[in-house]
Amino acid sequence: MLFLLCGMISGIAGRASQNGTGRYTRSITDFCVDERVAPLEGVGDMRQHLQAAMAVAAMTLSGLATPAFADPVSVLNSYVGDWKGSGSLVGGQKPEPFRCRLGISKGNLNKINYAGRCTLIDMNLSVSGTIAYDDKAQRYQAAMSSNAGFTGVAVGQIKGDTINFDLREKQKDRGGNDVRIGSRILLQNNAITVDFEVEFNNSGQVLTASVPFAR
Repeated sequence: MLFLLCGMISGIAGRASQNGTGRYTRSITDFCVDERVAPLEGVGDMRQHLQAAMAVAAMTLSGLATPAFADPVSVLNSYVGDWKGSGSLVGGQKPEPFRCRLGISKGNLNKINYAGRCTLIDMNLSVSGTIAYDDKAQRYQAAMSSNAGFTGVAVGQIKGDTINFDLREKQKDRGGNDVRIGSRILLQNNAITVDFEVEFNNSGQVLTASVPFAR
């Protein structure tokens, strides 16, 4: 779900270019920074990696929490419906507000389908996929794809009356610098909170956001 955001940071990049800084150039899909500036703060890089973090979060957002004794498939089906959330991206030139929507529908057998979108000004990220419960592994698994070019699988660990998705991975920006991406989704008491961050190891710069969802 949150994840659902495509170019959240595009607005930041666009304003930087308009202000004549020469720091950020090209469109969100180019994943490029102006070569006149060191790549450590290239917003093009930030955008793509933040998209990946949000996309990862998005694919897990639907497997919401209920008491541990509940039937796993019933747990999934209980969250069929429409969800909304909002938050702010922190770490750029200034906080950037955004809104997210997520639709969840019943799928085949022990699966549910989801499709979501997040918007920042006139940019957006969309994701879609499925969430299922693996009886053998005793865990939830989510698969997704996004218009940001990110695909993947996330696992939800059941702890008491919560389902926790916690994913950490590393990627490289176009300049070959390491970028750490983290997404954490806490599902408890019919509430969803999604936290994500992108840290550029070369500069130490961090972009973060926290999004509470409700129906």
